[in-house]
Amino acid sequence: MTQNQRETRTVQLESWEVGGELLDILSRGLYSDAKDALREYVQNGVDAGAKHILITVDGAQVVIRDDGTGMDDEGMRAARRFGMSNKSPQDMVGYRGIGIYSAFGICEEMSITSHQEGMPNLVGWRFQFGEMRRLLEADKASDTRQGIGLPDLMYQYTELFTEPYRGNVDDHFTVVEIDGIGEEYRAQLNNAAEVNDYLLNTIPVAFSTEEGYGRTVNDWLAEHVGLNPVRISLQVADESEFDIEPLVAQGVYDAESDWIKAPDGTALAFVWYTLSTTGRQLAVQNGLSMSGFLLKVKGFTLGDRLALKGLWPAVGGGTLYHHYTGEVHILATDQLYPNAARNDLESNPARQLFIKQAEDFFYPLSRKARVMQAKTRAARLLEGIDVAIDRLNEQKNAPNVNAYEIYRNSENYRKELENVFQEIERHLRKPRGRPRVQLDQVQQDALDEVIKRLRGSISELGGLARDAQRRTQKPKREATQPPPQVGFLNNALSATLQMAEKTSDPRFAEAATLLKPLVNTRSVPRAIGILDELKASGMELGVEVESARRELRASIGWSPLAPVSLEEALAQRGVSLEGEREERLVRAIDRGLVVGLGGRGEAFETVLRAVAEGVAEEMGN
Repeated sequence: MTQNQRETRTVQLESWEVGGELLDILSRGLYSDAKDALREYVQNGVDAGAKHILITVDGAQVVIRDDGTGMDDEGMRAARRFGMSNKSPQDMVGYRGIGIYSAFGICEEMSITSHQEGMPNLVGWRFQFGEMRRLLEADKASDTRQGIGLPDLMYQYTELFTEPYRGNVDDHFTVVEIDGIGEEYRAQLNNAAEVNDYLLNTIPVAFSTEEGYGRTVNDWLAEHVGLNPVRISLQVADESEFDIEPLVAQGVYDAESDWIKAPDGTALAFVWYTLSTTGRQLAVQNGLSMSGFLLKVKGFTLGDRLALKGLWPAVGGGTLYHHYTGEVHILATDQLYPNAARNDLESNPARQLFIKQAEDFFYPLSRKARVMQAKTRAARLLEGIDVAIDRLNEQKNAPNVNAYEIYRNSENYRKELENVFQEIERHLRKPRGRPRVQLDQVQQDALDEVIKRLRGSISELGGLARDAQRRTQKPKREATQPPPQVGFLNNALSATLQMAEKTSDPRFAEAATLLKPLVNTRSVPRAIGILDELKASGMELGVEVESARRELRASIGWSPLAPVSLEEALAQRGVSLEGEREERLVRAIDRGLVVGLGGRGEAFETVLRAVAEGVAEEMGN
């Protein structure tokens, strides 16, 4: 060998060169929540073809029993492999050979016992995870570390066993027992509601077929995804055993289905979804968030309901991702795999293609949500417009009609309706290079009805405005005629007094007392503030008081349909408050704005809308 030559050779990797700390690093890094261990062991049961899985939690012990095919001696021997698996990633989710160690950081001991049909014996593994951890910790704390090899750690603290089976020889099952769970993890596992919610959003469980879209979605998943959801039962301590069933969202249209496809037409994912009928994000049900999409592989969820939100396009200044509930099921491919942490797809070119196609798929859904949100907002406006138009028609025939006030009120209402009508048309319009919004028959019929009513009301209000405009050209009223604000204030006082007599709520009587002196002083803004405060408190004002409030607002140029509280402004933007804490916070901000801006008025409304728009944008509504 000359001086400049390089000598190379292969060297066998010794057992002491693979550190036992790899177990601790992976288990803590991939399974940060104790409930992740439940997911991994349930996943193994699903991969084994289980029809029913029972999870029993009692203090420091968890037992997961499935009725899958079970394992023989060879299969059980292979189960201990670390980072190796004979499972196919095309057919199964748990193919990395890591999940069996998901309980490493949370318990003292874990055992797996299994029986296959026809076998005379039980086979199993016993893992002394607690002893492993203490040995590793002691080595790390030592001044002169020896290093502990993973094979040596496995050899010393795992036991393969066989014992006679005294049950029916045709039985087939696998039982995982997790014992000596640490105090810091028991609370997570012994909370039935928390475990139920986690499993509902994580594992393939069948929807109830008793209501809504449950049966339809179950049939779709069986047909298009080949998914036969497993029955999962849960028993915590001495509580009754119950089956875990996904909630069916309330207040939604019929479920729809479609495909995310590659440019060549190959199906990448099957998608089912349903849209809120309220024009707002879907409400929390039984403490469980229903809004957004779940990304699933073989029925198991990757991440949570926010995992796909980044792919949702902003249309009209924001997203309406939370107006939908649905699932995106990745189809069997040789390239789209879950990552090791099970919170996303493995990063590769196939994932990048899927992201691009998913963004294109979501675009028309986003526009559709905008159309239906605007439709719902228009329907809410139209609820009060009929009463407003009737009142305007009465006023135009009154002896001392103020044509200018009728004109201004008619125009205010017309512009509100015209704006929402234009918004509907804008989102229905086919964008260049993008597909047109597709509505099902129920949605189309509801939209057609609202558009018909919008056109009729806009036309009628336009006629009122033109008629009033012509009247303004007649001679002015005599100087002795009282200004119209006096009549509006009298109407407000009279309506409030009537409500005070009808209801036992003292706030109407208090408001009437405050309104009386304002009739003489003609203090319309102060009167508006009193009525707005009543409405902001959440009270039902009644038709007459609400009509008088809007009449007063219109008389000085304020929008009669403007929100009077931050909570109402957020609702108009499709943001619903979740829980008492959020409601208290929003009301505190509302009170602060009132004090800071000197009451409710035009300045307050401007700030209110800006705050509501910012919150809605941040929350993706």
